[in-house]
Amino acid sequence: MLSYGKQQEHLPFATKRQPEAFSGLAAHWKERYEMNGTEQKFCQSCGMPMGDGEELYGTNADGSKNEEYCKYCFEKGEFTFKGTMEELIEFCVPNMTAANPGMTKEEARKGMREWFPTLKRWSGQAQ
Repeated sequence: MLSYGKQQEHLPFATKRQPEAFSGLAAHWKERYEMNGTEQKFCQSCGMPMGDGEELYGTNADGSKNEEYCKYCFEKGEFTFKGTMEELIEFCVPNMTAANPGMTKEEARKGMREWFPTLKRWSGQAQ
């Protein structure tokens, strides 16, 4: 059974980018990229921008902050989303299109299918 944990309350990928920005998502978005002169971290599970502080960081089993995964995807040392990459993409499509007016569902899927395999969790590098 598919479980989303707290991720149901979360709008991953709320980036407010224009649809054309997603055409080469995997090529342009990396673990970190330069945004307004600063490096930006992304959750290595859902791809959500992590912001400047630690408030969006997930937690390790010992309660310490985990800089690689957001608090919606990683809690107490475990992933909260128990499905496949494709299931996460399908879960994120409505949130992505809602956060990016003018983006179609297919554009969102295509972008995430390019982007997600580059993320640590889905590239086979996760803990």
